[in-house]
Amino acid sequence: MRAIAPSLSRLLIVVALTTLTGCASGSLDRLGPYIQARSDDLSDVVRFRIAPGQVGLYADAEVTSALAPAVGFGDVAVFPHWALGWDPYDSTQVGPLPPQVRTAAFPTLLLGWPIYGYNETQDGFEDTSPYWRGFVAPWILMGNEHGRERSRSLFALHHTIPNPRLVPKRVPERPIADRFWVGGSVTALVASLGAAVNLAELADFVVGWFGWDLLRDDPRDRPEPTPPSDTPATTAPDSPKE
Repeated sequence: MRAIAPSLSRLLIVVALTTLTGCASGSLDRLGPYIQARSDDLSDVVRFRIAPGQVGLYADAEVTSALAPAVGFGDVAVFPHWALGWDPYDSTQVGPLPPQVRTAAFPTLLLGWPIYGYNETQDGFEDTSPYWRGFVAPWILMGNEHGRERSRSLFALHHTIPNPRLVPKRVPERPIADRFWVGGSVTALVASLGAAVNLAELADFVVGWFGWDLLRDDPRDRPEPTPPSDTPATTAPDSPKE
C-alpha cells in the first residue's frame, strides 16, 4: 500500500534529521524503523487525483464524512489510463488509477426520482425502493461512487436513504480515519481534479514524533534481522551407506 509515495516523504525526513541533528550513519541505521513509521504516516495524510479524460459535470466537497455533499449529473472515465493519483486507503500508488464512475442526485433526481428505486434483476427491472427515497435523495445532496460502491451526502443521511443500486453489494469495512477527510473534487466537461487532507492521519503523523501511535498503524513485532555468525557452519556427517 505504501510503495512509491512514501519514498519521497522518507527522503525528506532523513534529510531533515541529518540537517538538524547531525546524525551519524550508525544513528540513522538505528532510527530506521522510526523514520519508516513517520514516512508511512506522512504518506497517509493526503490523497489526490488528476484525471484528464474524466468526462461529465460533477462536484463534491468533504468536511469529514458527516458533511460530504455532491452536485451535478455525473462523470465517467473515458480514458481511465490517463488518471494519476494517490489514495492510501485504496491500495493505490502514484500512477494510473482504476476507472471511476460517479453520479449526483441533485439536480438529476428532481425530475427523475420515480425511476430511482428500479434495479435490474434477472427478470428485468423491478421497483426495489419506495418512491420517497428518490424524492428525498437530491435534497440531501447524495453522490454515488459506483466503482467503489460508496455513497456520500449531507449529515451522512445516505445511510438512512441508501442508493438501491449499491445497497445489495457488500461494501468492505473502511478504516475509522477514512471519516476525517477534508477536501473535494470537480469534473468540468473533459477533466477532473481532486485533493484532500486527512485530519486524523495528520494528527497521527504529528504525535508520532513523540512516540504516540494514535491510529495504531505503525509496524509492530517486526523481527530483527539475524546478524551473520562468525562460527563456520557445521554439516552433519554423512550416514554410512548400507
